[in-house]
Amino acid sequence: MHKKFYEKIVMQRDNTIAATRIIAINPAKYFFPFEFLKLIISFTSYLFLYYYTFETMFPIILICFIIFVVFLNSRKRQITKQEQEITEQFWARENKANATRRRSLDNLPYITIPEELLTPPAQASEDVLTLYETLRQLSAKKIVNLNGKTNTDLKLAYGAASLAALTEFDENYNTLICTIAKLGKLLCDQSEEKAAIDILLFGIRCGSDITDNYTLLVPLLKETNDSSSLTEIYQKLATLPEGSRKRIKEKLS
Repeated sequence: MHKKFYEKIVMQRDNTIAATRIIAINPAKYFFPFEFLKLIISFTSYLFLYYYTFETMFPIILICFIIFVVFLNSRKRQITKQEQEITEQFWARENKANATRRRSLDNLPYITIPEELLTPPAQASEDVLTLYETLRQLSAKKIVNLNGKTNTDLKLAYGAASLAALTEFDENYNTLICTIAKLGKLLCDQSEEKAAIDILLFGIRCGSDITDNYTLLVPLLKETNDSSSLTEIYQKLATLPEGSRKRIKEKLS
């Protein structure tokens, strides 16, 4: 009962800008009145069984029922008011974001793929060559890690007119880290450990939170006794969001 449910609210305005907000709802808000009702029923049943007849119990039951209804209505109004405040705050922030003017994107932390990572091993398979070609194409594009940033955050920081470009940069980043994880696994399968370490370590340095990136790389570094790179990996792991960090640590343990 104390676990959180999550309700995803998708709002769209002017048919052009969509904003998504996740609202965590504590189920205790909704179920507590029913726990209260169960308590009333238990109490009245106890009195009825051991002390009173139905005729003497009826006024008590009626009073308890009225108290419950009043309490339930009060809780409902409180919840409705809280949700209304959350919605109003969301739209106030969204309206401010939509009115923000375009700002320069020159100072974004762009990711550059090193040239030495674009050369496949001599005996690379067709699948490996395909992934290296994907990396080569990405190297000519702008790549930025925007994980954890909502559309509203981005519009507030860089202007609503920059959202399309920022979305493209973020999509390029997601393609990059997925390609790195797939390529690292294929290189490991084909006993290209050196190339696998180089490519997977670059993924970690880019901020990848893909589990395979860690579970493939850590054993390779332990085999080569590369303690400095292992330290770097665990330092990077500590900076990831809690959910990703916990998932990866469970796989590494």
